[in-house]
Amino acid sequence: MKKVIYLLLICAVVFTSCGVNETSGLSESQKSLSADSLSDDSSKTDESETDEEIKESENIEVNNSLSDNEKEYENKVKQDYDNILKNITDKPLDDVISQSMPDTLPKNYLTYKFDPALSCLTEFISFNKQYNIELIRKLDDNRMYTVHKLDSGGLFYSFFNNDLLYNTAYACKKLSYSDFSDIKAGDSISRVEQIDPCTSMWRDINKDNGTINQNVLLTDGLLFINYKLQQGEYYIAGMILFDDFKMSVPSIDNGDIVFDYSILPEDYPE
Repeated sequence: MKKVIYLLLICAVVFTSCGVNETSGLSESQKSLSADSLSDDSSKTDESETDEEIKESENIEVNNSLSDNEKEYENKVKQDYDNILKNITDKPLDDVISQSMPDTLPKNYLTYKFDPALSCLTEFISFNKQYNIELIRKLDDNRMYTVHKLDSGGLFYSFFNNDLLYNTAYACKKLSYSDFSDIKAGDSISRVEQIDPCTSMWRDINKDNGTINQNVLLTDGLLFINYKLQQGEYYIAGMILFDDFKMSVPSIDNGDIVFDYSILPEDYPE
């Protein structure tokens, strides 16, 4: 009986040992496979990191290239701006302005007024590209105006505030409010044309609108004249004199905007 128990114990030990050996053998195999798998994963990770490093390096080069291009563009814009500002002068306009501009200038900008809610704002540099600026009057740190002669006669003034075009004016002769003392509501636009030849340009630009809002730059203020179309002719509906040259106009989203039309006495036409 003891022998039988002993033999059973031996068999159990042998069986357990075999099981351990088999398990051990499987474990080593698994370790080998696991090591190979880890090695492959590590290799893939290294390759992935290498790809990411290459991409990152390429992105840095592209960004540096963009940065260089942006700097080059900014430098060119600054250079162009500085070159235009060289035309700031106190000299008489007849001694400075050597060329006249086509009538596309007033046709494009005579009724222009700055409004920050609009997407089409005109910058100082872009305006110069369209109509070469030869004369600039700087009034303060933010405000300046340019003067152009026109092919059709008269002077065109463009007022800039912080390098943005705010408003414009067109004068064909030197006039004061007293020149309009006989003009009243109900008079036809042709009566105003006899006093101010620039009125014809206002009529041509607005002939199909049914209404005309004309600004007349005077030596003693800005005269605003509103015309309404009646039976094929425009007649004065109202007149307002702004003796401080400042007109306040409501904006879409920014309250009232004040437009200053004042110029130096020497810049009026003869």
